[in-house]
Amino acid sequence: MGGAIIRNLLNNGFAPSSFLVLKPTSKNYLPKIKYVSDYNQFPNGYKADIIFFTFKPQDSQKILNLLVEEKPYDNSTIFISILAGKKIDFFEGILGKDKKIIRIMPNLPIEIGEGISSYCHNANIKEDEIEPILKALGESVKLDQEEFIDAATAIAGSGPAYLFLFIKTMIDSARKLGLTQEAAIKLSKQTVYGSAKMALQTDGPLESLIAKVVSKGGTTEAALEILMQDDALDNIMIGAINAACNRSKILSNKS
Repeated sequence: MGGAIIRNLLNNGFAPSSFLVLKPTSKNYLPKIKYVSDYNQFPNGYKADIIFFTFKPQDSQKILNLLVEEKPYDNSTIFISILAGKKIDFFEGILGKDKKIIRIMPNLPIEIGEGISSYCHNANIKEDEIEPILKALGESVKLDQEEFIDAATAIAGSGPAYLFLFIKTMIDSARKLGLTQEAAIKLSKQTVYGSAKMALQTDGPLESLIAKVVSKGGTTEAALEILMQDDALDNIMIGAINAACNRSKILSNKS
C-alpha cells in the first residue's frame, strides 16, 4: 500500500525528489525515488514535512521508539498512519499529544487510482493542511469520530474482497452453464464494472436501477427471488460486514 500511495502522489504532481523511503520492500521500488536502509543515510538535519506509517501494525512500538530517538521531524510535521487497529492516542502516547496525526484507511483500488479512503485526525491538524494529500489519493470520506473507522474498514477496506468473490462466483456459475472461460470472465467483470459506474452516476435510490432491469415474470425476477428469499442476501452481507467491523474493534482494543 505504501508503494500505491507514492504512485498516486507522483501521478498528482508530487516530485520524486520529495520522497525519502526508509526500509522499503524490494517489490515497491519506484524510479527516481530515494531509498535508504537506515536513519544514518538521511541528509544532515533532515526534517520531514509528512511521514507515512505503512509498516506492519505489530512492529509499531519498536519502529516508533526508534523514530522518536532519531527525530527526523519537528512540530510542523504531519504523521499519517494507515495501520489497522492503531488509534490516534496510541501515536500521541509515543510521539506527543502536540503532534499532527491523521489516520487514513485506503482500500485496494487505490493501486489503480480508483480508491477511496476514510480518515480522521486529531485537533492539531487543519483540514486544508491535508487536502492536497487526500485529493491525490482519490475519493475520501471524513469520519467525525474515530470509532467509525471500524465500520468504514468493514465497508470500504474489506469491501473489494467481497466484490472480487462475487465476480468469481459469477464466473464459476457462467462456466457451469457452459460458457467458455473467456466469455465468462469478460461478461462477469464488465457487468460489475458497468453496474458500479451506473450506481456512481445515479443520485436516486438504487431500487430505481434495480427496477430498470427487472421485468414481471422475467429472468431477473427469478434470480432476485432466490437472493431475496428470507432476506438471504441481506443476512449474509450484514453478517459478513458486522464480522469485519467487530474484528476491527478487537484489533483496535489490542493497540
